Amino acid sequence: MKNNVDALTLNIFRKLNMVKIRGAAMAILLGFSMSATASAQTITPLYGASLGMYYGGVVSQVNSATVPGFVVTAACSPNLSLEMEVWRDTGSSVVETGSYNAGSSTCDGPIALATLFNTSSEGYTTVVTATLSGGNVLTLAAWQVGPDGSIVPLGTPAVAGGDVNAFDLTAIGAASGPGFSMVVTSAVLYSNGANVRQLTTWNVPANGNITQLHSSGPSSSYCGTAIAHLNATQAVTADTLCPSGDLEVTAWAIDSAGHVTQKGVVSAGYAFGAVMAPYFQLSTPGVITGSVTESDDLEFITWGVSSTGEVTRNASLNKGTTTTPPTITYIPGTTLTFADVLGGNDALDGMVFEQPGSSIEEIADYHTSWQYGPQGAAPVSSNRVVTLSINGNECESGACPLELEVWAYAD
Repeated sequence: MKNNVDALTLNIFRKLNMVKIRGAAMAILLGFSMSATASAQTITPLYGASLGMYYGGVVSQVNSATVPGFVVTAACSPNLSLEMEVWRDTGSSVVETGSYNAGSSTCDGPIALATLFNTSSEGYTTVVTATLSGGNVLTLAAWQVGPDGSIVPLGTPAVAGGDVNAFDLTAIGAASGPGFSMVVTSAVLYSNGANVRQLTTWNVPANGNITQLHSSGPSSSYCGTAIAHLNATQAVTADTLCPSGDLEVTAWAIDSAGHVTQKGVVSAGYAFGAVMAPYFQLSTPGVITGSVTESDDLEFITWGVSSTGEVTRNASLNKGTTTTPPTITYIPGTTLTFADVLGGNDALDGMVFEQPGSSIEEIADYHTSWQYGPQGAAPVSSNRVVTLSINGNECESGACPLELEVWAYAD
C-alpha cells in the first residue's frame, strides 16, 4: 500500500517520560569542601533554520570525516517536486549554501537519501536519492555536492521495475573498478497479490549514470523496510512482517560485483515504523532499531552481526508511550547513539545512549518545547548532529513546515 502523506499531520504527538540529564555532585569531607564533578554529558540544541512547506523530507551527512560541517536535505514540495538543499553549520548558525529544484512530478511520497564516501581531493561528494514518481515507480538519482556546498544533478537516473510500496536506501562502499561505488535499495513491492521484499544493488560511477547490478530473490509478506550498512560487504534490514506487524532483522552479504546473499535472520515482536542506524557500542559490527510497540511504547533494540552474518539480539531500552517512530544517528567523535524522539508534553527530545555492558543507558537528554515530529537525523561534525522535524501544528493541505536544528554533545 502507498504511504499517505496526509497521515504525517495526524496523531504524531504522544507523551514520553522525561528524563533529566545527569548533573554534578558535591562532596564535603572532614570539614573541607571538596568539589567533585561527576560525569555530566549534555546534548543541547543550538540553532536552526526553516525549510518551508513540504510533504516530508530526509537529511544526510555529506561526509563528516572529510567535509565536516555540511548536511544535505531532500524534501517533497506541494507541487510534487524533489527539492535538494545543502546546509552548513558555521559554528554560530546553519545556513543554506546550495539548492536544486528537480521540477514537478519528481517526488510523489517518501524519500530516501544516502551519501557515498567518495569525497574527492577537490572536495566533491556524491549523494543518491530514491523517490517515488509517477505513481509507485522508484527512481534513483545521483547528485554532486561541491566543496562550497553547491549541489547539482549528476548523470542519468535509474528506474527500478515493479510496483513499489515502501523502500529504503544505503551506501555500501566502494567495490571493484575505478570510480565504482554502490548503493543498495530494500523495497517492498506488490507482486502476484502479495507484498514482497527485495534487495537490489546499484552501480553509481563517478559520472552518476546509475545502473542496476543484482537483486535478491523476493520474499513475502512484508509491509515496511529499513536498511543500514555495516561495512563494504555487509548490510542489515529491519523489516515489518504482514499481517502480524512483527519485526524481522536480516543480515546480508554483498560481494564486490553486487551479488546479494541472505544470511542470519532474527525476529522480534510488533514494531510499527521501524527505523535503523549503525551502532558502535558492541564488540562486533551492529545496528540499533527504533520502533513503536503494540502497547504504543517507544523501544530501542541493539543487534550484533558476526563476520559470517549471524544476527544476535543484544539489549533493549523502553522509553515510554508514543505513536511516532524516532530518528537515529550517531555522534562521530564518540560513536555514541543520538535519537530524536517525540517526548513529554508532546514535545521533541534529543537523547544520547551508550552501552557500557549488557544494557543500553541514556546518558544525556534535552527536552524542548517544540511540538515537532521527527523526520531525520545525521552527523555534521565531530560532536554535532542535525535533525529534521515536521511542525504538525501549521500544516496546509497535507504540507507542513520542516525545521532543521543543530545539536551539540559535550562530556
